[in-house]
This record gives sequence, C-alpha cells and structure tokens, in this order.
Amino acid sequence: MRWLNKRSVVSFGLVGLIFLLSTVSAFSAYFADRDVFFSSETGVYSDQQAIEDFGNIISKTQTDRITINSAGHLVFHMPEGGVGTSGSGGQILSRLQGKDTYKLEYRVKFAPTSGTYDWTEGGKLPGLGGGKNYTGGGDATNGDGFSVRLMFKPDGHLIPYVYHAGMTETWGDGFGADMNHQPLKDVILSSNTWYTVKILVKINSGSNYDGVLKIYVNDMSTPKFTKTNIKYVTDGTKVDTLHMTAFHGGSDPDRYGPSQDQNIHFDWIKIHSY
Repeated sequence: MRWLNKRSVVSFGLVGLIFLLSTVSAFSAYFADRDVFFSSETGVYSDQQAIEDFGNIISKTQTDRITINSAGHLVFHMPEGGVGTSGSGGQILSRLQGKDTYKLEYRVKFAPTSGTYDWTEGGKLPGLGGGKNYTGGGDATNGDGFSVRLMFKPDGHLIPYVYHAGMTETWGDGFGADMNHQPLKDVILSSNTWYTVKILVKINSGSNYDGVLKIYVNDMSTPKFTKTNIKYVTDGTKVDTLHMTAFHGGSDPDRYGPSQDQNIHFDWIKIHSY
C-alpha cells in the first residue's frame, strides 16, 4: 500500500506527544511503503513531526540544525567548521518493515550561504540499513547488520559508502569508487541544483555474495553504480532501517569542516519495498 504523508491531518496534544515519544519503539508504525512531503509547520523539525513522517524512530539527534523551511524542504544546517552529527547536520534513524529489497528515493540540493558549496573532504547522505546498522567504524564483519549511505566528496563527486559483512576496511567501503578512482559515472554535483537520487538495496541470501546495490542520479532508468556481489550480512537480517542522515565528516574539522555556513535540502522522500 502506498502512503501519502500529510502532517496536517494529525495533531497531538502535549500529553499525547510525551506518551508517544516514551513508547515510540513499541507503538509507532513500521512502514514498508511511504511518500513523505514536507509542506507545513515551518521551524525546527520536532520529534512529533519525525514520528508522523517516518513512523518508528530508533534515534534522532536532538538538534535545531534540522528544520522545515517556508518552501517545504527538510533542511540540514552545516555550520562553519562543524563535523559529525554532534556539530554538523543531523541524523534520524527509523525502523522499516523488514524486507529483502527496498528502494529509497529523494531530492537533494546543496545550498551555500554564499558562493559555491564547500565540499571539504566529504560528508554523508541518506541511505538504508538493517540489523545493528553499523556505521562510524563499527565491525560489520560480525554479519548481523549493515548500512548503505552515499558520501559526497571533493569537487562534488559522489560515492557509495557501505558497511557490510564482506568488507576489509575499517571505515565505509566505497568499492573503489573514490575521487581518485571511479566516482559515480558522470555525476559532478553543483551548488543550488536539485538532484533526484535513488538507492536500491537487495539483501544477500545466507552468507552468499549475491547482495545488490544500485544507485541512480536523475536518470532513473540507468544506474550510475551497480554491484551485484555484496555480502551484507550472514544472519538473515533484512533491510529494515532508513538512515535519514546528512552531515560533514569524518571527524577531523581541518579536513571535513566547511569554511562557511551552508545547508543541504531534501524534498519528496519515497520508500518502497519489494
């Protein structure tokens, strides 16, 4: 079933909100198919709004850096010099119904306060995950969780950034697609331009190297990146988590901290299972 989110349909009183936040893991919906628009209630993006939009929230950075603007965009603010979710952008993790295959699609724009976007050495963009949702140097070779996100790199390059059971790196695996090798084909991001991104993740069977990752940018008929031999997990974990993430980093401000305040905008987030 396909859902169209309209936040104005539902409102919560203070007591109801407190109850909902305290019991979110047990009672909020686990979506498998969801279209999210951000069309009302401008200002700081609250826990209440996140629950209405994304359902079962695993975690959300408590920060005023995630807002809704007057154009109805979800905006992640990147302060000058800030890195990681503690100092840059933010993160919302929401639990999905566990499925073998998901497609995540969203529109994204990189908006500097002046001039052009300072890409620094890079930062993270939304994706999917499952199980223990390994990130931040966690050991995904345990086989009980994974994450698939994108990373923007210097000069507007874009690469996959994946934690999976078959990885040999300490940090996220780009499968060789870094700025010195093979970034996503023909993708050079520009400032103040909307891009449509789609990520398809199909979980592997058993402990086999048959998991799939496809990444599309603007042209939804032809992937910019395809890999069909990924061992995401070994314990039967499904795709079950949305990573609504945007921040600069890495952890080193000298390498990843932007030279100016800037923003990343999102619109029309679509989540569909197969």
